[in-house]
This record gives sequence, C-alpha cells and structure tokens, in this order.
Amino acid sequence: MAALATTLLSQFVPGLRAEERTFAKLQDVLPELLQTDLIQNAIRQLAKFFSRFDRVGEKFRTEPKRDLIHENVNLFIQHGLVLRNFDIAISDGDIGRALVSLSFFTIWFQNSNKHLYAAEMLRLTACIRKVWSPDLAEFYKQNCIINVSGKKGGFMPDDKLNEFIVGQVKATEYAHASSEATEFQHDVRALLTMHFLDLRESFTNQLGVKLSDFHKKEVDKTADVRTVANRLLEMCAFKPENGRGAAHKETQAADLWMDGMEELGKGVGIETMKLKWLEETMYSTSHLLCSYVEGYEGISDAESDDEDGDRSRYGEFNTAEE
Repeated sequence: MAALATTLLSQFVPGLRAEERTFAKLQDVLPELLQTDLIQNAIRQLAKFFSRFDRVGEKFRTEPKRDLIHENVNLFIQHGLVLRNFDIAISDGDIGRALVSLSFFTIWFQNSNKHLYAAEMLRLTACIRKVWSPDLAEFYKQNCIINVSGKKGGFMPDDKLNEFIVGQVKATEYAHASSEATEFQHDVRALLTMHFLDLRESFTNQLGVKLSDFHKKEVDKTADVRTVANRLLEMCAFKPENGRGAAHKETQAADLWMDGMEELGKGVGIETMKLKWLEETMYSTSHLLCSYVEGYEGISDAESDDEDGDRSRYGEFNTAEE
C-alpha cells in the first residue's frame, strides 16, 4: 500500500516527465516534497476521496463510457486500505480500530459465497453493538487479542494463537506411535507447549549459549511492489479516461461494499439471524425446563422404584385419578 500511495502522489509532483514517473524515481523525489503544502494537501485529498466507499457505484456506473481500469484500481486501494488498517490495528493491540474494519468485513461478506462468514460477522457486529450488555462487550474487546511475547506489534487474535499451539502439538506427533506415547503426547507434552520457549531460554542461559534465531526475517516484497507500481504508472491508471478497458475486455472488479449493502438491504441475512436466535432461545428454554423436570423426578426415584407405591412419580399432578 505504501507503493500505491507513492504512485498516487506522483500525480501531484510537478516537473516529472512520463518516463520519469517510475517507482524508483518517485522514491528519490517524494521524501523531499513530503513536508511541502502541495503533498500534504494531496494526502488529504486522497484520504477524502478513498473514504467514500460508494464512490465507484455512485459516480461511475451511470456513465455511458466507463473507465473500468480506473474503477478497479480505486476498489483495489480501498479494499487494501481496510485490510491494512485491520492488520496494523490487531498487531498494535488497538481493538477499537480493528472493529472499524470489522464493520466493513460484515458488509463485504453479505454478497459472497462465504455464507458462514457472512452470518457470523453479522451476528458478531449485532452482539457488540446492540445485543450484549456493555460489560460483556467490553470483556470481549479486552480479551479477543493477546500478546504472548510482550513485544511492540506482537498482538494476535486468540484463535491464531490457538492454531499455533495446535500446529506445534501436531508437529511432535507421528503416525505409528504407541498408545502410551500418544497418551503422553496428549496429556503431558501438549500441555507444556506454551512453556517450551521459556525452557529453551533457561537452558541456553545456563549453558552460556547465544541464540540468534528468535526474530523471523520478513519476506522482501520490493521486486513485486516495484513491478505493480511501475505498471500502474505506465497505464496512468489513476487518471480517468472514458471508455478505457472495454476494448481489452476488462471486467468490473467486485465492489464488495456496494454489493454487500445491496444484499444486506434485502433483509434476508438479518431475518435469518433473528430466526436462528429464536430457535436457540427456544431450545435453551426447553432444555432448561427438561432439566428442571428431571431434577424433580430425581427426588422421587426411590418412590418410583417401589412397585407397591400407591402414587406414581407424577402423583401430585394426577388429582383427577385420585
């Protein structure tokens, strides 16, 4: 996304010829201009432009000669910014900021074939905003992410940590283990997974060994970023051009926001969620009643076992027969 921002800002840099509008050239030029009013105003204009998620659907779809390439680039950047905001928010432990992106995800999934995600996202959003009590919603926000390393940017969702632990446990299993080995793996070793790193650090300190592999190396994406950025600059993708893309059979990228809002407006997802909640409530109520009746019957177990008893377990309710 930094490359795309650089590419966008290039449209506001004066004095650059077309052949100079490459990502490498922009990396040299833009840092000097970032403190100028020109670039700061450009950043504000871009932020305002891409904060309108209905822009493509509202402005471009009604034009007779649409620029599909320009539309698709706008959608690509908008979707990417939401995902980047979510990723950074989770890493930084800013759950409030993450929930902003979560609201967009709820809309995006509504018109997709990911029906389970669509239903669960809609339900989670409703719970956080309306259904749960303020205390329960706050409890969720305080406990849905975790930082086991204590490092800056080290937060992760709870289920991601769970997947990591499961992966570590499975990595120490083997197919033809004896029943005793399997039992030891499940009952002892698996429960120590979260302690292995501390044990390793303790052993190395006692032995005087220096470890240098605690930090993973990030994948270098420079080549991919440069290729995409240069291609967008060559196409002048950020400048609208009537009718562009149709000749090359360019197709409209999925407008997740507009399509999701249209589907959500039909009310089917919300009605399905309400019916599901009603079914769960009825099941919980009936299960509670059954548990109560079974508890009542349990009091009269001794009496029910007595065949000579002159009253049944439900004798109290059979007044007509008496």
